[in-house]
Amino acid sequence: MPTVKEWVIGVLGAGRMGLALASLIKRAGHEFVFYDVDSHALERASMSGFRTADSLEELVSGVDAVMVAVSHSVVAQSLREIREEIVARGSGRLRLVFDIATFKEGIMREYAGFPEDVMVASAHPLFGPGARHPGKHKVIVIPVPGRPEGAMSLAEIFSRAGFGVSIIDADKHDKFMSYAIGLTYLIAVASAVVVNRGGEVYAEFAGTTFRLLQILMGAVANDSADFITYVITRPGVRELGKRLINSMWYALEHPGKAAEALKNLFRSEEVEAFYRKLYECVEGCHDNA
Repeated sequence: MPTVKEWVIGVLGAGRMGLALASLIKRAGHEFVFYDVDSHALERASMSGFRTADSLEELVSGVDAVMVAVSHSVVAQSLREIREEIVARGSGRLRLVFDIATFKEGIMREYAGFPEDVMVASAHPLFGPGARHPGKHKVIVIPVPGRPEGAMSLAEIFSRAGFGVSIIDADKHDKFMSYAIGLTYLIAVASAVVVNRGGEVYAEFAGTTFRLLQILMGAVANDSADFITYVITRPGVRELGKRLINSMWYALEHPGKAAEALKNLFRSEEVEAFYRKLYECVEGCHDNA
């Protein structure tokens, strides 16, 4: 496996996730440089203690790796611009380019034209900018077909920082994320629509499980409306949404069978552990609210 120690990593996109991830990874000895077309975002990066670049050309030419941490709508375009910079001016010291997009649909093909002397890979941190402890979180690394060395180096960067790392292909990743992210976003958004239409203040009389649902809705609401829309309109998530609707009708028509299906999903000791965690979460969140 290639050794990656104390690299200078350039970050295209000085948003919350890019800044948070850099703050966690730098503990492993890496240095970070940020570039963003938004001057206010660059100012935030500077105030957070990071160096900044004045242009994409300066960023690409002065680092060992580039992490693309921009909005989902411009990830593919950003990769093309980085590729054009490398082709026009040479790779220099640059060794690795990767993105951290939530879904990989339409992105992986953008790595096809990168020169062979620059490794490429993709990653998805399974956490948001609120993460504080790498050892409690996981990152999925996705190899670019035919170019596995980039994924190995990227996995080493994250594992050295303390994250758990899994390596899977892009299709499996997006399928899994339809469940892991899409399902929870669908539940949060649909629940918010139901609550709004109810026209009453439920929070005052909320029980433990509804409080947990409130936490989920509020956590998802922390993302932009554009990103929430992006997640729930992914093809895999839309298909899962249709299955969820059918399952709700089944539960309404066959409540006993649906309840048994839920009970059969877990062992008794797992249920007890989850019940304890429910109260830990709700009471902890209530104390910190």
